Amino acid sequence: MKDSYRGSQEEYEQISKWLLGNQEAIQFVIAINEAVKIADDFVDKEIEINSKDMTRLLHLLLIDIPSNNFFMQCRGWIIPFLSTTLQLWNASNEWKLSDCKKTKIFACIYKELYHFLIPHIASLIGGYEHTQKVVIEGQIACVKNCKFDILKEI
Repeated sequence: MKDSYRGSQEEYEQISKWLLGNQEAIQFVIAINEAVKIADDFVDKEIEINSKDMTRLLHLLLIDIPSNNFFMQCRGWIIPFLSTTLQLWNASNEWKLSDCKKTKIFACIYKELYHFLIPHIASLIGGYEHTQKVVIEGQIACVKNCKFDILKEI
């Protein structure tokens, strides 16, 4: 399970904690994160997409995610969330070109909404009180590990 995650051991352990050790949910989140990273890097022209990257992206989207047991069981709760997140991510790519600073700020925020996937999944696994803990811990971790400078983006 950990061997398929490209982040640090500490990050993996935190995701595992937030998702209460549910291996199928963890693998689902890892696959989504990897797919989003590849797609975002491509759109932002941070990488030149090659056959290996495209094959990996397609495998994640067409094989790994749809066949994940957690996704299959909870897709009715997950698909609307992902659909909305994707639409906001797409809009954010246009909004960041705006001359209005407020629009650019919202573009930066909306582009990162997929990070709310973990609290969303945590709510499906652990309920309300568990999700409250995940949201608080997630915000602390996000601020601590954030490499993103919104002021540079606007």
